Order: sequence, then structure tokens, then C-alpha cells
Amino acid sequence: NEIAAGIRIALAPRGVAHVEVPSVRRMIEGGAFDTIYHEHRCYFSAAALQSLFHRHGLRMIGAEILEIHGGSLHVRLAHEGDESQADAMVRDERAAGLFDDRFYADFKARVARAKSEVVGAIDSFGTVAGYGAAAKGVVLLNSFGLDAERIPWVSDVSPHKQGRFVPGTRQRIVAPSALLEAKPDAALLLPWNLKDEIVRMNRAFLDQGGRFIVPIPKVVIV
Repeated sequence: NEIAAGIRIALAPRGVAHVEVPSVRRMIEGGAFDTIYHEHRCYFSAAALQSLFHRHGLRMIGAEILEIHGGSLHVRLAHEGDESQADAMVRDERAAGLFDDRFYADFKARVARAKSEVVGAIDSFGTVAGYGAAAKGVVLLNSFGLDAERIPWVSDVSPHKQGRFVPGTRQRIVAPSALLEAKPDAALLLPWNLKDEIVRMNRAFLDQGGRFIVPIPKVVIV
């Protein structure tokens, strides 16, 4: 509420404010539980945002879903304006069941199924490393019980992470060159939202027979 009130104060009479937040709909539908960590405590619907900003005299003149980070909700705000786009998104949310407890009720069960599928995929390969020591990867590894015995190391492009360890599961973080040197059968791709970029950067690993296991939104072997 303080942020919304501040936007109203700071916004010029004909100004437009842009706000981007995690989408609760995409997070639930995609099973992206691993995006929930200390930096991402709140997930929003268009209905919740519209109610919030109306409380402070702001109109939501635009609303769209972006694919970044498993689904983000981007809205535009003004002191006055047409809210038909936002209204349409709210109606779509209602039709999708976002105002019904059942939309959220099986989330835990779907995360459990995802764990079973990911562990099954890992077990289908002889040796499996990790790729990308991202925050979401820390959540997934710890939630799924994938410690250093199952995933012995994780490679990451950041020199600031290399030589350190994944919190909780204790995998050593190494340079991406380890994929070519150690030649694991597969690598669990932890920052799955960057799949296309990571696959492009590591074509040599795939060309030598390696595979990437993409865990979310559904298990895919690349």
C-alpha cells in the first residue's frame, strides 16, 4: 500500500507508471515452486493489483503476461484511462479459477509429482551434474533432496560462484568447462527459464553426447 501510494504521489498528471511482479497464475499453472525464495515473497493476480491500485486512485490502463522468470505480470498505471485490457484479464482469471481454492489446492501434490519425474530422469542416466547455481536451483536441489551424492557438482559461468558450494546440498561449484572435461551423461539445468540460451552456449557438450534435463514446467531431455 505504501508503494502504491507513493506511485500516485510521484506520477505526473499525464504520466504512466510501469510495474512488473511475479504472476501467481503462471507460477501455479507451471508448478514453478522453485521461484519462491527470499527475494520473491509475493505473487500477484491482475485482480489483486487492480484492487490495490484502485484503493489509491490509480487506473490500470494496461496488463500483460511476460514469459520472463516463469511468468511475470506487467501493468501500466495512470491517474485516468481505459481499463478494458485489465478488466479482460481479470475476467480471464476468474474463468481460469483463480478465485477458487481448488486452483491452488493440488499445488503441493503437483510439486511432489515433479520431484518423482525429475528424480526418475536423473536415475535414467549414469552420471548427472548440475548446470547453473541459481537461487531457484538451490530451492529445487534442497526440496528434492538432491545432495552431492546424487548431483556431485554444479557448473556456473560466474567466477564469483566458482570454488564455492551450493547451500544445503553442498555441491562444489565449478566452471562450465567441467562439462567437457568430466563428460557427465547429463546435466540438470537448474535455471530452466534460460534454457535456450544455455543450450546454445553448451552445444559442444551436447555434440559429445551429453544431455540436459530440464525440470520445469515439465521434465524434458534436451
